[in-house]
Amino acid sequence: MFTPGWEVREGASTNPYTGPPGGYDPSGEAIGNYTYVSSHGKLDRAMAELESLTYQESGALCSINFFYYMNGTDTGTLTLSVAMDNQRYPIWQRLGSQAARWIDEVILLRSMPSPFQIVFEATMTGGSEGDIALDNIQLLDCSPGQLIVEVTRGVFHKDPKLNLSLSWT
Repeated sequence: MFTPGWEVREGASTNPYTGPPGGYDPSGEAIGNYTYVSSHGKLDRAMAELESLTYQESGALCSINFFYYMNGTDTGTLTLSVAMDNQRYPIWQRLGSQAARWIDEVILLRSMPSPFQIVFEATMTGGSEGDIALDNIQLLDCSPGQLIVEVTRGVFHKDPKLNLSLSWT
């Protein structure tokens, strides 16, 4: 069974009609690295997960900021969940094609009462014309300080307080 996985890419995606031309950049240039899932060759309801390691605490104004790119007629679902106490709590979701551009999203997490993880889940539709990408994932104003995770050449640069890992099922 072929299952999807997040790829770290630099430059244009493998599908120029549905994927991003490159990573997000505030100047509008398509530069840098990003994480990406292509629907091409994936089974219906196949999932790819991007999850953090366990984070022990958060401040009252803790938020997550990220850019996403979802384009194409066969684009699936992107879900952001908080995982704690062996449960996943979806806090944000987008379904289907959103736009052929990077979209900025900020979500207030507030205080997390127990250790938690952040989980992005991309679910495929089974078609071949749809892609999902993420870039510039940041946890902001979280105790004990700002955390930034960036992807560079296939390796996640890890802040000591938050580490992201790639996995898929």
